[in-house]
Amino acid sequence: MNSRQPDRGFIDIRGGRSPYSSDFDGLVILSPFAWNGPWQTLHYVAREFARRVPVIFVDKPATWSPDDADFVLARAWRSTRPSATCRSVRVISTIAAPMARFTCSRRWSTHRVGTRVRHRAEGLGVRRPLGWVSYFAGCADYLAAIGVEQYIYHCLDAFESPEEARVASNAAAVFAVSRPLVERHRAVNSRTFHLPNGIEERALAAGVPKAAGPHESPFGRRIGYVGILTRHIDFLLLEKIAHAFPGDQLFLAGPVARGASAPAGPQKAALSRLHNLRNVECIGFVEASSVPCLVQSFSVGIIPFLSNAFNTGRDPIKFYHYLAQGKPIVTVPLAVAAEYSPLCEVAETHADFLHALGHALNSSDNLTSSQRISAARRHTWEAIVPAAVGMLERAGVTLRPREGAGKWNVR
Repeated sequence: MNSRQPDRGFIDIRGGRSPYSSDFDGLVILSPFAWNGPWQTLHYVAREFARRVPVIFVDKPATWSPDDADFVLARAWRSTRPSATCRSVRVISTIAAPMARFTCSRRWSTHRVGTRVRHRAEGLGVRRPLGWVSYFAGCADYLAAIGVEQYIYHCLDAFESPEEARVASNAAAVFAVSRPLVERHRAVNSRTFHLPNGIEERALAAGVPKAAGPHESPFGRRIGYVGILTRHIDFLLLEKIAHAFPGDQLFLAGPVARGASAPAGPQKAALSRLHNLRNVECIGFVEASSVPCLVQSFSVGIIPFLSNAFNTGRDPIKFYHYLAQGKPIVTVPLAVAAEYSPLCEVAETHADFLHALGHALNSSDNLTSSQRISAARRHTWEAIVPAAVGMLERAGVTLRPREGAGKWNVR
């Protein structure tokens, strides 16, 4: 592998296909999400690309700060519970050196990650890996330490960071999950493409067994939410929902975020009050394989995000899980909701949300349900990743395993 920094002018697609092609024989994914945490976009991307080339998935290093979501002890605890596996992806989990505020400590950590990745790539017979990164603070240093010649920036959220802007502008290509994020990054990198989120093909309604047992609600109807409970969730709205529909169950499936992503202030207080309401159930962490069956038990799926610039540009996977089971959806304004406005109800205020939720709970339209499932079928990872391969080829980037490279199992 070459340790030089990526060259912004390496690929030029202003005239369509690049005049020359760059062939890579493996993928190194630098992720802000731990492999043994709740599955996110990059987990699915890693698994699908592993059907084509060797993939190395590198966790954001765990830290020694208790305020960090990736605190060493918290990650160690997560590793003791069952997690989704994929034998075809090589996972590298690392721990940052203590006292990361010191430059020498940070350099040691990044050097260690780079060395481990290079050794793993050599063991797989990968000579020219393509980098793939989603933003977290310090990711540019890790890219440099790993030493990939080129990388893809996969933008999942909106960030106000000079480092993120540099990572995006220097990328061989940028994939953004929503059209607002595409417009934002295309201003600095013409090789920017729209690559929305999705679901597994087996999550479509036809492939999900009927919900039963613990997935049944003791109430008449279930208002459901699946996802990590972060500071971007409107818990005051959730509290209003629980009070407005006392005969129904508000069901929250997902862990509460730690550190800087945790709910704070009035939102944290509202979350505490929710735990004391009889018609609210919070079940914590849910395996990715269990999500479709859980969603099947919902009467309505909700997306109660706070209204801000960060949330407006998001493309939540939960939206596609709700679609996949044909469930009515009530959401705050999102880019994906604007694209699928006939299949969901969009509410800008708390009063609007409660009104839309009441309408969704009491409506029955089998035609709309089948349309939702059809829309979800266009958003399977099995379809999205091949589309991404085509976009890469338009940018002159080809992923092709080298002859004689190490064998790997696909699952």
